[in-house]
Amino acid sequence: MTLASLNRWKASAIHLGLSVLIAATVVTVMLVVWYRPPYFDTMGGTGLLKILVGGDVTRGEYRELPLAGPRVVGIRFPDKQKNPDEWNKIVFSGAAGKDVPQFPKYYVPYADVAADVRKKAKPLSALIGVKPGSKAAVEAFVARSGRAEGDFAYVPLTGRGGSVTAVVDARDARIIGFIPIDPE
Repeated sequence: MTLASLNRWKASAIHLGLSVLIAATVVTVMLVVWYRPPYFDTMGGTGLLKILVGGDVTRGEYRELPLAGPRVVGIRFPDKQKNPDEWNKIVFSGAAGKDVPQFPKYYVPYADVAADVRKKAKPLSALIGVKPGSKAAVEAFVARSGRAEGDFAYVPLTGRGGSVTAVVDARDARIIGFIPIDPE
């Protein structure tokens, strides 16, 4: 059997079978090696199982890792006025260390938020004023691009390991590249 001969149903059945096999193996190791009764229930093992089993089903569009590299997404938060319970859930989760990347249900295609990014982006030249040590990196980025500095804007890109400068096209907020400098 080759990948080309798989239809959607066969691929789904193989995926389901592998998911069940992996889940059963993890549960067995958890119950036999790591958390023998009563530790499993006491340490919240049931909740972990729900995440393990349910996580694969609930992530929709963003559940698979793209083969061509990371997929750029935006975040569309729930409306604070229309859905205060959901808004508060995000705020309190953030305070507890569970940040927005752990909520893929709020992911949207980057194109859906590009206009918002464009409004919040600052001219790339302003980065030098905020971070004087960034002048050489900004100039090198602009020189490599072959475009004028005014064609670019920037926004911070923050992750678990820190922040970098995301350089975007000033007209449409398309991501052009990154400068390894914390812009804030």
